[in-house]
Amino acid sequence: YGLDKPALRITFSSYASENTAETSAGEDTILSVAFGKTEGDVVYVRLESEPYVVAIPRVFPDGQTIFDAISSDPVYWEDLTIYKFKPDDIVTLNITREGQTISLERPAGGGPWKLKQGLGAFNQSTLQSLVNTLATLNAFRSLGTSTSGLGFDKPALMIAFTTAAGQTGKLTIGARDAEEGAWTAEAEGRAGAFLVSGPDYEGLSTVLTAPAEPATSPTVSPVPPNVAP
Repeated sequence: YGLDKPALRITFSSYASENTAETSAGEDTILSVAFGKTEGDVVYVRLESEPYVVAIPRVFPDGQTIFDAISSDPVYWEDLTIYKFKPDDIVTLNITREGQTISLERPAGGGPWKLKQGLGAFNQSTLQSLVNTLATLNAFRSLGTSTSGLGFDKPALMIAFTTAAGQTGKLTIGARDAEEGAWTAEAEGRAGAFLVSGPDYEGLSTVLTAPAEPATSPTVSPVPPNVAP
């Protein structure tokens, strides 16, 4: 069955930083799956803790083979959660689009947003919707380790933020993937790239330009009526 030299082996493990009554410190294998040779439309597979060999389909209904679907790139195995904050945790925002940056802040624990410098008013509900999307952002799917050719050299949108606890984050949106209807993205501190769904991109790219201060009309003093001498 080709399982003496597997074409692919997947091992699921846990890791303990110190000894316990049940386990020793270090890596502990939970489960190991070996994929052997292909024969026709099946692949032979065995759980290495069991004596049984099973045959599974080699090709999925969408035409992708099992070896294409199971990537050895560790990025594809990462959790799709990008950020996991409470919206009120985020207290500063720097939003850059088309070369212009808007810097905003608010009190810890929530409250109205305001410009860090200068005057201007924003639709607080729209801005809160952006923060809600950012705080609980999930990837649509991973794109692997490489980030080249995904539009990050000329990003469509960049959002940097800090939380009340001092944590920082930076999200960069690159180019639109027309086939997926999503946008390429990368997050500071996270390896590789991923896709952000179209609705999430719309929520993050809300127009937030502060309205200009209304012009002040010149004051005209009333002209006294002519007084006859």
